Amino acid sequence: MQASYKSDNLPDAVAAYLRCHCAGRANAQTKKRIAQALGIDMRELHDVVAALIERKRMPICSACREPMGYYLATAAGDRRETVHALRRRAIAIWRRATALKCSPLYPGVPKQGQLF
Repeated sequence: MQASYKSDNLPDAVAAYLRCHCAGRANAQTKKRIAQALGIDMRELHDVVAALIERKRMPICSACREPMGYYLATAAGDRRETVHALRRRAIAIWRRATALKCSPLYPGVPKQGQLF
């Protein structure tokens, strides 16, 4: 059975769920699984996790390799791995933004077979 939370209780509910079910890298759970367990959508979960990290300094990590998903850091290596991945992603986004800023404006509808 899914629980449903009012938005003011949601950060506490997410934090409690992570403490009970996601402590350590081996216990990572996907956003989908956590959101379903809490009866919320994945975008809302993403926003709450970001707030818990940024405002409450909760050591929530994420993994892109199996087991994938969110988990609470229980070792320094957990946190280090996630920080490294976040920094790589930030640099890639910065490069993309810079390239876009320097790119010419699109001239209009392309002809058949033409990309630009």
